[in-house]
Amino acid sequence: MIKTVIHVLPLNHYKSVVTFLTTIIVFLSTNKKHLKGKHLFFIELQNGYENNFSVLKGLISSSLSNVYFFKGNRELIFCLSKYKNVELYFHQLPSVKLRFLIFIYCTLIRKIQYNWIVWGGDLYDDNYYRIILKDPTSHRNLKNTVVYFVNKLFVRRLKSTCSISGDYKAFKLLYPNSTAVHKRFFYPNKNILKFSKILSSYKKNVNILISHSASKENNHLEIIERLEGLKECDNTTIYAVLSYGGDMNYINSIVSEGKKKFGKNFIPIVNFMDLEQYNIFLEKIDIAYFASNRQSSLFTSVTMLSAGVKMILKSSTSTYSFFIKNG
Repeated sequence: MIKTVIHVLPLNHYKSVVTFLTTIIVFLSTNKKHLKGKHLFFIELQNGYENNFSVLKGLISSSLSNVYFFKGNRELIFCLSKYKNVELYFHQLPSVKLRFLIFIYCTLIRKIQYNWIVWGGDLYDDNYYRIILKDPTSHRNLKNTVVYFVNKLFVRRLKSTCSISGDYKAFKLLYPNSTAVHKRFFYPNKNILKFSKILSSYKKNVNILISHSASKENNHLEIIERLEGLKECDNTTIYAVLSYGGDMNYINSIVSEGKKKFGKNFIPIVNFMDLEQYNIFLEKIDIAYFASNRQSSLFTSVTMLSAGVKMILKSSTSTYSFFIKNG
């Protein structure tokens, strides 16, 4: 019997996710000779993000008949019940309600396991910072308690976590009783082959990218403070991608501090770029400085390293360990 591989993916408010999902779906759908079984893609629609749904539907070729959209959790369960020999993959953790429903369904009804492809923030959540890192700014509350309880149920039926090795170690710290095994994984990056840039040993202008999104976890102010010594260097331009991932108050504070320290040499990117524009932008970056305390932007990091971009990462992150181990 042919195995049906079902991929469950999120569609949220981040426009970058739209492009990313398109890349994943098209790659897996058009490389059938390298993949076993029949691959189906179920995309979870979240309330209020209908525009992203329209964009995604337009980007995915109508010839791809293996892509389905669902809005209600029961709708996915109904779809799953149609297939007998199933291998289930969650690209990022689904919503809390769906995690609980999937656990009940796969424990009491189907008796099957599933796999979790770690994206970053879905593993390194408030509970990780509070329980493992003992972060004083992360407090226990009703929401975090409920999420952690549901997650501990969810991982009982987990077959594997698909990630880099450092993320699996973090997973085992947070869920020590889980029997899930580790599958070494990161997404294929077709953009690597498109880069023709070769860095010269000397360049008049140096372009520095600080982080990849406007998330507070990227610690932009920490980077800006560390780069303050460059404020008198007219041949240095500092870019900050702030077009997604953060609230406006935080974004405005980064723009204000960056302009205060570096003036015209600080350029915030506040308008969203499509994948082609983003790749062109990355080609001109010489140094990337990421100060997140956890794994993030692995896809972007691989792309830049392949193009010869020098990267600064915190040595405590699994991203750093992964790159050091793999040269």
